[in-house]
Amino acid sequence: MLADHQEYDVVVTAVAPVGTAVHADGHDGFIDRTKHPAWWSDTPRAAVGDVMRAVVLDARTPSRFSALPSDIRTARGLRHTGPLARLCPPPSGGGRTVRWAAAEEALGIALPADYKQLVRTHGGGLFARVLHLLEPGCPDATYDVVAQTAEREEILAELRAGGEEKPSELLEGDARLVPWGYAEGAGHFL
Repeated sequence: MLADHQEYDVVVTAVAPVGTAVHADGHDGFIDRTKHPAWWSDTPRAAVGDVMRAVVLDARTPSRFSALPSDIRTARGLRHTGPLARLCPPPSGGGRTVRWAAAEEALGIALPADYKQLVRTHGGGLFARVLHLLEPGCPDATYDVVAQTAEREEILAELRAGGEEKPSELLEGDARLVPWGYAEGAGHFL
């Protein structure tokens, strides 16, 4: 059985104007033409018999795949949330509904898919009485990722004004720090 977010080597079995039929691990699937690199670049179009790396977007029958490198990277991040769910089962209702587009616009960045999945699954709050997970739109600004990002940026600006040097990793382009959690009692932001 194929599983969402898993990677497979798929074999092209047919090509049509709307996409590519594939076979993977004993199951048939489909790659929409916009989910193949040829749609976005000069990559050659798929041909019957080609083997390519793809990720399952939807494991229903027939499964939907993507061969886009960006979708494969996103899926790799999402797979890492599974072990956490086994170690720390999510609450029955999951997290609060988050307006991701508004949060990303306020922060000026795209948030990582695995962070979004973690918030969707578990919601913000305290893990193992040690780690606070920040989430966008939390009614308590102490746990709101947007409010904490603004507060951390003010504190870092004060440190810089006081002579604290910026780490070399933050000197390139528009690199910046966005907190996603902090350790209870220690005050360490992650």
